[in-house]
Amino acid sequence: MERGPEGESAEGLAYESYLDAALRGAAEDPAAFLARHTEAGPEERARIEALHRLAAGAPRRAAAPAGPGAPAEQGLPFESLGGFRLLRHLGSGGMGTVFEAEQPGLGRSVALKVIRSELRSSPEALERFRREARAAARLRHANIVSVHSAGEQDGVRWLALDLTPGRGLDEVLAEARERGEPIPPARAARWGARLARALEYAHARGIVHRDVKPSNVRIGPDDQPLLLDFGIARDEDAASTLTGPFVGSAHYAAPEQIAGRPADGRADVYALGATLYECLAGGPPFRAETVDRVLHRALTEDPEPLRRARPGVPRDLEAIVLKALEKEPARRYAGAGAMAEDLEALLEFRPVRARPAGAWRRVRAWARARPALASAAATVFVALCAATVLLASSAREARARARREAASEVALARGRLEAFRQGRVEAERAETIMARLRDELESQYLTEEDDRDLERREDEVHALRRDREAAFHAAFEQLRRAEQADPAVEGAEAVRAELFVERWRDAVTAQDASTAEFYRGLALSHDPSGEATRGALGSGSVSFRSDPPGAEVHLFRLVEQASLDPGGEHRLVPVPARGAAGVPPGTFALRVVRGAGDLAPGDLVVGIAGFPVRDLVLATRGAGPVERGSRLLSVDGAPVRDEWDAEALGTPAPGGGAVPAERTFLFERGGGRAEVRGPGLAALGIEVAGPRAAAEAGGLPARAWTRGAFREVLLPAGIEVRPTATPLPLSPGTLFGRTPVERTPLDRGSWLAVFRAEGREDQRFHLKVDAGQPPYVCAVALLPEGASPQGFVRVPGSKGRAARPFWIQERETTCAEYLEFLNDPETLAEVDAGGGPRRFPRGEAGPSRGHWLRDPGGRFALPPDWRPDWPVLGVSFEDAEAFARWRTGRERAAGGTASYALPAFHQWLAAAGGCDRYFPFGSRFRAKWVKSCFARPRANPEPGMRFPRDESTHGVFDMSGSICEWLDEWYDEARGLRRLAGGCWAFGKSDPFKIYGAAGWKPDRAGDEAGFRLVRTEEGGP
Repeated sequence: MERGPEGESAEGLAYESYLDAALRGAAEDPAAFLARHTEAGPEERARIEALHRLAAGAPRRAAAPAGPGAPAEQGLPFESLGGFRLLRHLGSGGMGTVFEAEQPGLGRSVALKVIRSELRSSPEALERFRREARAAARLRHANIVSVHSAGEQDGVRWLALDLTPGRGLDEVLAEARERGEPIPPARAARWGARLARALEYAHARGIVHRDVKPSNVRIGPDDQPLLLDFGIARDEDAASTLTGPFVGSAHYAAPEQIAGRPADGRADVYALGATLYECLAGGPPFRAETVDRVLHRALTEDPEPLRRARPGVPRDLEAIVLKALEKEPARRYAGAGAMAEDLEALLEFRPVRARPAGAWRRVRAWARARPALASAAATVFVALCAATVLLASSAREARARARREAASEVALARGRLEAFRQGRVEAERAETIMARLRDELESQYLTEEDDRDLERREDEVHALRRDREAAFHAAFEQLRRAEQADPAVEGAEAVRAELFVERWRDAVTAQDASTAEFYRGLALSHDPSGEATRGALGSGSVSFRSDPPGAEVHLFRLVEQASLDPGGEHRLVPVPARGAAGVPPGTFALRVVRGAGDLAPGDLVVGIAGFPVRDLVLATRGAGPVERGSRLLSVDGAPVRDEWDAEALGTPAPGGGAVPAERTFLFERGGGRAEVRGPGLAALGIEVAGPRAAAEAGGLPARAWTRGAFREVLLPAGIEVRPTATPLPLSPGTLFGRTPVERTPLDRGSWLAVFRAEGREDQRFHLKVDAGQPPYVCAVALLPEGASPQGFVRVPGSKGRAARPFWIQERETTCAEYLEFLNDPETLAEVDAGGGPRRFPRGEAGPSRGHWLRDPGGRFALPPDWRPDWPVLGVSFEDAEAFARWRTGRERAAGGTASYALPAFHQWLAAAGGCDRYFPFGSRFRAKWVKSCFARPRANPEPGMRFPRDESTHGVFDMSGSICEWLDEWYDEARGLRRLAGGCWAFGKSDPFKIYGAAGWKPDRAGDEAGFRLVRTEEGGP
């Protein structure tokens, strides 16, 4: 059989062409198609007709993702494939079917692409599948869909790709056309810049996509574009030229592709230009009734100018798109990176290299359409050339004048930069004074003079902000004028980089991590030499030391999860400075704090009984058809998402009706489901628990990260675990060095070091690195295993007032612990001594319904609706101090030397991770990440450590939410107000949840918002 230029069957080209149309959802009637393709043989005709039937019945819309741990829908063709558990059907095309699937143990959802059984004998379809796997597997870029793995099982080929939320760009454009609202030019330019960078990355690795078009671009919820479908990509490493029959999509194919000439990455540049043209004009560059006519126009005509099709398009953006659509590859951008640079320059108000269509380009287009008239016009053109010589002298003088004007504009821009800097210093000073006045406004009476002063300060701050904005934009405008006058003017890029550095400083001060990273990237990209940014954005010097020396140092950088994964959360997660993470950053897991069997402290449990640990509720005791280790899915049809649901669904809501006499419980295990009915789980002999309690009960199979690898283990009895959403998967690959590590450079930012040595407790050390700071020394004393008291976390000394190490409770003091103190005879005697309500939990107005009362024997007991594992609340500062004294006295009576106290404010900040962020998890707030009044459908106190995101870098929980905590610190000493820190289960707004947010109460005031935790110190230090 005859073969094509790349080994493709010439006989199969008709099928290949029809398959292209089917994959686009544009397959025509096979009779009309075959009438034009008489070369197709009988077998190929039959395959085309079968493909038409297949494509005609294929649904085009995808179902909503199910999410990890969701039950699988009914009627799926496989239960699992390639180690992935299928969850639901997402969509089908002419060649493949896509399912949402879950990788058990990791809790990772993927899009599992499976070749249709009808096409398994098609060499073209199989080759497309292999091609997509080979191409995409080599690419790891934020704007390219990633292939996790590929394989074949029982004759079924599959690809596991990123599960990409969002919508196809073709859908976005169709909706925009229906609404009559064109895509904003800036939005289209941002998409284009990201996609151009993705293509630049692919081209650098020898991959040419060859089918860039709106339906192969997905727009995520964060408005980031993602390039899909490398099914017809070509590998430049595997073939010296990319020639052969036309493949791709007619409206977006470059002329060289249509003509069968050699094509390289510039063909993708053309296709991206055509895609941007459609975004801006509402339709592709060339439109016609038939595909042949579209191809003819693409080869012989220029597209209609964008600004004629849509007058509001910026002139520079039109020039960029039309340069990408040049018919000759040599006249286009030299590569996708050059196109990206122009689009980025446009977005940053810098000059672009692409120029609007000039006279010569218009002449070429006119000549191409009218060849006869072009010959006559050439004679006239020769005569005009003579006149050009006379203008050369005056042009030289104009260039010299332009250079002088450009240098003057750069000097003015630098003056604006200095004004912008000085404005920042003045604004910070004014804002500090204004913040103090506002604080006083909230905590004391202000005189009329104070009120006027506050208003004057607010006006001053607003004016300074306005003046700074004006200086910033004026500087950019002067740089633009300078570069228009003389593109080679010196100093413009340095000023631009320094302006971006100042914007970066503003974002850092505002603790806006994503904006800071954006301006940091801009500053570095405009300062290749590093001279303008070295002082602010360079690295710092850090030394790591330990007693004893020789300890391992595992180093992690704290970055936003969303910067690693477009679908990730905007919270800080640790990423290894060296080596792979093993457990994906931000994965919900259980951290082992007391080991047994195969598990040691620091190991991570990521799955139990085949389910990911996130929001897991398992049967810890089974009965009837419900086995131990079955997952509770729903109660009376309502889904169970976590422990709170499991508890709340069994009790009536406040003001609601009674609990039904018979309940329906749905469980899942091993892909099967079991439904049981009864008055309650206890009556059925079934017990359920969240992931922590289920793991500590032991006896269930689990997937764990231990000894630097994932292993299947049986959970032993006697282990102790903690939930975490910021896992630290230590392994030989994350080892940074062994102490002492002296003066190693680290980029500025937040880092977390974990020191580990044989026979010693792991010690975390959180550090913030700034460029130009004095050498930073992380020095720790490693304690013997078992030295830390149970329930306490050791925070090492760092700087300033927090230089001395201390222990702090990993969660707030509980009701059970406080009840023991309250029923001590000495405490009961204090209560009986009178003098007003004291020591026992109560409302602000004294004893109230639902608070703690005494039984006939005089002892206190928890009210029926309170739980012993809740944090104690309703206590005053004086009560909390009394508990600390009682705990110290009990320690001394047992022969110990430890002292207990309420945390000082500097200790609180150190335990929470410092003040370089608003919350322990970063600078973005979500009410469901902490125990707030909006974390659940009903507001109520809860046991501690149920919100793994609310864990500090030192492993301290609930420092943002749960309850406000009394500190051993004055809020306003003159008025006798004591400080509280952290948010509360009854609050909803974000400000009280900030780690350095504070409130001031009288020390004898008690309310349902207030509780406490203790710090512990040893004589001579821990």
